[in-house]
Amino acid sequence: MAYFETGQLLNKGQYQIIETLGHGGFGITYLAEDTKSNSRKKVCIKTINVMGLEQRYRLKYGNTSGFDQYLKNEQEKFASEAMVLASFDHPHIVKVQPKLFQENDIWCMVMAYIKGKNLERCLYDQGNFSEQEGLNIIQQIGSALQYIHNKNYLHRDIKPQNILIRDEDQKAILIDFGLAREVDFAVSMSLTNAATPPFAPPEQFEKRSNFTPALDIYSLGATLYVLIAVNEEPFIPLSSPYLNSKIMLDLNMPLKPPKELNNKISDQVNNAILKAMEFQVKNRPQSMEEWFTLLRINVIASKTKQSIKLISTKAIDYRKLDQLLAQNKWKEADQETTAKILEVTGKNSWGDVYSDDFKNFSKEDLQIMDQLWVKYSQGLFGFSVQKQIYINCGGTPGEYDWETYKLFAEKVGWKTGEKWLYYSELTFNTNAPLGNLPWVYYGVVGVVRVGDYSFLLSNILHIRALEGN
Repeated sequence: MAYFETGQLLNKGQYQIIETLGHGGFGITYLAEDTKSNSRKKVCIKTINVMGLEQRYRLKYGNTSGFDQYLKNEQEKFASEAMVLASFDHPHIVKVQPKLFQENDIWCMVMAYIKGKNLERCLYDQGNFSEQEGLNIIQQIGSALQYIHNKNYLHRDIKPQNILIRDEDQKAILIDFGLAREVDFAVSMSLTNAATPPFAPPEQFEKRSNFTPALDIYSLGATLYVLIAVNEEPFIPLSSPYLNSKIMLDLNMPLKPPKELNNKISDQVNNAILKAMEFQVKNRPQSMEEWFTLLRINVIASKTKQSIKLISTKAIDYRKLDQLLAQNKWKEADQETTAKILEVTGKNSWGDVYSDDFKNFSKEDLQIMDQLWVKYSQGLFGFSVQKQIYINCGGTPGEYDWETYKLFAEKVGWKTGEKWLYYSELTFNTNAPLGNLPWVYYGVVGVVRVGDYSFLLSNILHIRALEGN
């Protein structure tokens, strides 16, 4: 099935093919080395699957007359969509290089190589994920989907095979945008009805429909179903590989609740999965924010061009913080956040600050800081992100529990085993764990003073000051 062979040089010798990573009816992905980089770094190269397309064309039309024009059209779509993907910049979306090249008249897209395993492979190797592990993965991929939905794109092929867990940091990365399309969510339109049947909603089997974010939400819900409930092959959310959602809708067949397969699943998550997998599109959550609310996981900033007030009613100026975050200067932004928190308390030094100063901390100011962090990190960092992780660890807003807080600290990467990290040991980039920032430079990693100061500053902020937010 391979179009390029092992050892073959592409793009005037820049890339050397190592092996074929995978192929489908539309595309082939190869592992290659960049021979012109000092480290000969590995990359992925994706092309159209010419032979696969030709076979599909012959099956459909009975001959290959007209295939050349069909291939030309598919090539044009591949190239234009590759350029759109190259414009995507999100920590949980595979990065595509902005420059394509042609080899033997076939367009080639160069992507970052991610060393890791897809979720299907993880299920084969280790079995089910815990509910919390599943929610952490869904939160990351959901933020990526929300990002592309805001750009009027649908992925259309969410499934465990298309989500990688990166070895170096265990982050979930969304791959394979071969079926991704730009969509006008408000009108009925035509799309190819290509799909992975066990994970596709009924409308994806129609050539014409109102295609909305609810399509990807169904597939992400089906993925969560499989991760936490299905413990045997084939890893699908339906009772038989011979079924799909369209058949079940037409025959009025109900979906088996995931809790019947795993009684450890909470009622909240069980019900949220069933809501995401409603066969009638109108009955599903219509946005990732809406579904995340049902799951009670962090609702990530929904507007890519969100307008945020930069001077609060207390006359605190956040323009510098805005600039630092926009430039991805995470460490400087963290220190600026610390300075702004002190300024909001109205004190000149941390030596004058006591725990009571945070009980009535300005919610408006904290929200401005949070909104800026969430916006520029694409939902990776922020006080609201930290708050939700604390809730997912079993904590309750407004209530402090040391054991829960230690678990939270491990989740966000402030603590490893019994060791609390020093400020210099943090990773000030988007490779850091979810919720790792803002760390707030002063007083997070331990008790900073006995008596009235025996509290963790960030804990007070995201549990108390954002309570009810």
